[in-house]
Amino acid sequence: MADMNDKMNETNGSNDTMENLANDRKKLAELIFPNLKYTPEELEAKYPPRNLPGGEGAKVTRLGPSPTGFIHLGNLYGAFVDERLAHQSGGAFFLRIEDTDDKRYVEGAVETIIDSLGFFDINFDEGATKDGDVGSYGDYTQSHRGEIYAAFAKKLVEQGDAYPCFLTEDEISEIRAKQEAAKGNPGIYGEFAPYREVTADEAEKLIAEGKTYVIRLKSSGEPPAAKPAVQGDSGSAKTAAQGNPNSAKPAVQGDPNSAKAAVQDNPDSVKPATSEDSIDTESANNDSARFTVIDAIRGELSMPVNFQDTVILKTTGIPTYHFAHVVDDHLMRTTHVVRGEEWLPSLPIHVELFEKLGWELPIYCHTAQLMKIGDDGNKRKLSKRHDPELALDYYRKQGYHPAAVREYLLTILNSNFEEWRAENPTADIDEFEFTTEKMSNSGALFDLDKLNDVSKDVLLKIPATEIIEFLENWAKEFRPEVLGIFDDKDYLTKVIDLGRNDAKPRKDLIYAEQIVQFISYFFDDLYEDQSWIAAGSDLSKDNVGAAGSDTAEVGTTAENNLYPNEDFPAEVPTEDVPLILEKYLATYDHGDDQSQWFDKIREIATELGYAAKPKDFKKEPDKYKGHVGHVSTVIRVALMGRTQSPDVHTIQQILGEERTKERIGNHLR
Repeated sequence: MADMNDKMNETNGSNDTMENLANDRKKLAELIFPNLKYTPEELEAKYPPRNLPGGEGAKVTRLGPSPTGFIHLGNLYGAFVDERLAHQSGGAFFLRIEDTDDKRYVEGAVETIIDSLGFFDINFDEGATKDGDVGSYGDYTQSHRGEIYAAFAKKLVEQGDAYPCFLTEDEISEIRAKQEAAKGNPGIYGEFAPYREVTADEAEKLIAEGKTYVIRLKSSGEPPAAKPAVQGDSGSAKTAAQGNPNSAKPAVQGDPNSAKAAVQDNPDSVKPATSEDSIDTESANNDSARFTVIDAIRGELSMPVNFQDTVILKTTGIPTYHFAHVVDDHLMRTTHVVRGEEWLPSLPIHVELFEKLGWELPIYCHTAQLMKIGDDGNKRKLSKRHDPELALDYYRKQGYHPAAVREYLLTILNSNFEEWRAENPTADIDEFEFTTEKMSNSGALFDLDKLNDVSKDVLLKIPATEIIEFLENWAKEFRPEVLGIFDDKDYLTKVIDLGRNDAKPRKDLIYAEQIVQFISYFFDDLYEDQSWIAAGSDLSKDNVGAAGSDTAEVGTTAENNLYPNEDFPAEVPTEDVPLILEKYLATYDHGDDQSQWFDKIREIATELGYAAKPKDFKKEPDKYKGHVGHVSTVIRVALMGRTQSPDVHTIQQILGEERTKERIGNHLR
């Protein structure tokens, strides 16, 4: 009986201790977060599960750029994945502005983000706009959601899963120094987290003394004893198309194929894993506890559980990215999170936050980095410093048509798209069934030359009137000095359509800057004064006269193509140039058909000692100065200032008789 009473007393004492601990946590939470606007329950009711046209299979995706003033190709790459997943499934795609890092905020960056994505026809169903929020799950700007984050941070403190940490910068530096000296794992955790068990009374005293604090996650993970390198497991790409395969995955032990995943302390960092002092990529131990998730691109991932007491609220009360995106993705009912693979090492933190808040994980889709072939012939990551094509603004300024960019992105997003396009050459791009199963997890190769080739094919399918409208809008923003070419739309339509409707259509048009330069010889102002080319064109020496011509080589310089007197064929002696042009003018009849016109050139060629056919010159080169093609090139250069172009006879018909004769005459003078 005595033993039973002792056990009952022990149980009662334990219960009292637990009750006292719970009361203290509640007191601590109230001390840190008094008089909040919302409770978690109220927020769950305010943002209920979505009722979408696609039903249970509908995907909800989001793009969450930071307003830093630089929007890059990776944003568009991810946005396109988001849009396809949502819109193909009858779901929703929204724009969320993730501006929790106030140190990197740039004025006007939000407008830049919206304008840049809008240019490429990225269509959001809801979210932030220049005129305010659209949708029922906002506010869609993280800096406006402070009361929401506070409600869930308070919940974590009440549960004993978060705590106020009063460590100073100097104290954190001392901890790091000790860890480095001991070759231990860096960060704030376990024995290096002195405020993990701070009581409400202790916290109240420290606050009264003016001590500042952050709120840290109180991780349940155990730090590993050693630091062997751990490799990522790409697994097989298994798509979570139905349901959520991550909702019932237990933690597992000892998978040697894990992704790297331990995070150091950096309360102000919202940068991904590559930022300095935010990630320790070698602190995971194969013997530590692990969890598994299904990544929709990479398949099954096994990773060490988080053991870091990561900052979730900064001293300002602003959340870190880790905490903000978890709260927002839950309340906005995001089902699929598409982001770059640089965020993989942060995944253990996010998984633990979802678990401690009692929420189902979204399906993560970690995309491969965008790569290019460097000068040394090896793959390398696209760089903001070295690769202007990384910035979305580059494509806007050069005037790539959004349809061309979207088409090209699908060629690098889904490995089967090009095969589909070959089988469905006229189908709308939205008819293609995009899937994460066909996405690369080893580095997506971005090739500007391939984009140009795709753009040629895409623009060929777009009517001239639509191309002209696109060009005019582009010119108003980036090239106002060329707006004169739009004065006569009928004339411009003939120019744009030159050769596009032939049995073997020409593909001369690539992007606005190149198109304007390519057709400039049809317009006297641009033809006679070509200083405008150098004024604003990064690519003025690429593809100008060579874009789609029959015999041109990519990379032919603008100088070589655009300036008369410099590019007559070497086979034509200088003294023959005026003779050819004089005879051409004397025999010119604007009413001649193609055959009659070329017969006259052939006659001029033979009169002056040139072979009537190229094959004759090739067979007996010593017998002739050159061949008829060299003679026609003299006429081409005199008319257009370049050695390569579409058919000269057709060009003359567009230029008109007066302008044709004037150009030849001017050259003679």
